[in-house]
Amino acid sequence: MFCLLDTKPRRDLIVEFFNEQVDEKSDLLNLPVLTYVQNEWAKECATIMRSVAVDVIFPFMELLDIDDHKYLSNPDRNWVGVKVVLTEKIEELKRKVPALEGTGLSVDKLHAACIIEIVDSLQRQMKVGKFFTDPSDEMDPDIFEKMKGAALGNLG
Repeated sequence: MFCLLDTKPRRDLIVEFFNEQVDEKSDLLNLPVLTYVQNEWAKECATIMRSVAVDVIFPFMELLDIDDHKYLSNPDRNWVGVKVVLTEKIEELKRKVPALEGTGLSVDKLHAACIIEIVDSLQRQMKVGKFFTDPSDEMDPDIFEKMKGAALGNLG
């Protein structure tokens, strides 16, 4: 649903469809759906979700061969590439936080808080695996080469 409310034209089309198609007297979902579609915070949350999808979800889908991305060639599609992308993504996300927090807007503070949670979660998960915490230059070269060829999932 996040992509449906993130721009004014899409949102207006949803409201127009809703007004034309929904029988207000017979549909018990009328008020909740209309309230949601017309709510400014729902729009703001959809914008934040879109940002999270573009910044985090879609790049990881591409990296991990999820959905149609598996048909695209990607030389980083190995554990070494995952480590590089995770490390770079965490730093990229961290750089966004001060600017968002500095605007003073509630929606930007919420967006910054979401990014902080994502970064914390990624870092916590990376700490579980020694491969992700050891600097590449300190890692045994044999292990490094094996991780380049190791399958990302159980299907290879």
